[in-house]
Amino acid sequence: MTRTKSSSPVHEHGAVTVLFGLSVVITALLTLAVIKLGAAATDRARAQTAADAAALAGVLEGRDGADEFAAANNGRIVDYLDVGDEVQVRVEVGDAVATARAQRLETPPFS
Repeated sequence: MTRTKSSSPVHEHGAVTVLFGLSVVITALLTLAVIKLGAAATDRARAQTAADAAALAGVLEGRDGADEFAAANNGRIVDYLDVGDEVQVRVEVGDAVATARAQRLETPPFS
């Protein structure tokens, strides 16, 4: 029985295994990076939503209402300023912080 030579030497099979393993590791790292970026974007959006709700609640109900709405949106108020007819809040959700302002109207907009 005669043996035929393989077109690729035996040591190249090991190189393919190493390259495959490396590509799996790189893919896993990229996947983790995308997940982390997505979580950060979600936190920023949730922080802005919580800040908007807290500012509006602050105009209508004061600090207690602002705290309640921030908490309902998984946030906490880190700064609250109520001056004249304007309320400004900074809300933290996860690692993200967002600011929002709301203004009291003298007359209802739809009267």
